[in-house]
Amino acid sequence: MMYSVLLASSIIFVELFIAFKILKDAQAVMSLSLQSINTMKSSDMTDRQKEEFMRKNSLVMLVATLKFIAKFFAIFGIIYLLIMIFFNYFPHFKESIMDGFTSLVPMLILTLVTMVYVWGRNVICSKL
Repeated sequence: MMYSVLLASSIIFVELFIAFKILKDAQAVMSLSLQSINTMKSSDMTDRQKEEFMRKNSLVMLVATLKFIAKFFAIFGIIYLLIMIFFNYFPHFKESIMDGFTSLVPMLILTLVTMVYVWGRNVICSKL
């Protein structure tokens, strides 16, 4: 039972990660960071122009980062809520499942199974 609950929470995490388009937000933050670095290295811009660009870009980066963080907190909140609901209905599994979250072997197995799930999901989605 412990493995099924842990696996379900991992699959829910992956699906929410994809549904919330977290990778797109991470790429946006990385792109904004790269723009900032390139601007600072630019010899075509004056210091005043660089400063103006950085002020504008820092606000955009702040918003993008907060959006990214908010999505992560939403995912963890949803998973936490689902696990707490499960514990409410099946309190006798709480200790074993909580131990599973902190044990090395279940986490390694869970990671491998989740990686296989993501690979299989990508294969199936690419065929459709």
